[in-house]
Amino acid sequence: MSNLNITNQTNQIIETKFIPDISVNSFYLSCPTGLFNSKEQFLDSINGGDGPFWNYLILTNNKNQILRMSFYPGGNYDNFSYFEVFYASPSDYKNLKYTTIKSEDFKTESDIHLGMSKQELIETKGESYVKNKSTDNLMVYEFEQGAELNDFLSKYNEIGYKAKYEFKNDKLIKYEFGFELP
Repeated sequence: MSNLNITNQTNQIIETKFIPDISVNSFYLSCPTGLFNSKEQFLDSINGGDGPFWNYLILTNNKNQILRMSFYPGGNYDNFSYFEVFYASPSDYKNLKYTTIKSEDFKTESDIHLGMSKQELIETKGESYVKNKSTDNLMVYEFEQGAELNDFLSKYNEIGYKAKYEFKNDKLIKYEFGFELP
């Protein structure tokens, strides 16, 4: 489910509520990916050196899209807290550790994907984006504990959630979402 439509007595949609994404393809925030057999293999596979911004890259089979999964200090190994998806060029993954998957694109559970229009995103995610942090080419949704997503954040024991969607020529060229770094 990507949004919650609130309707009036005549079933007209009066508001679309934002529902956060927690997955890209079969990878979920704060859940083991299954890519690593041990903590040692995980640590040997992570990009980012001494941190604190460790990440692992997943590329589509044609290597034209990247899923960057970020790991935060203090987290459980093989659990990632923030996802970024963007179009890839060889320089984006040169000399970095990555895995390719048998898929031509990345999609969230609400069908957010590169190439969609801004209007399609608004129809899916609603208009509750943070206006003062958004521009014509960037839409930002943020939520902290005590906000409308409090139950969601409490479930994951997190302090905040952010989603950003970047457009060029009305096409989504990058999206990212996940939990705030504590």
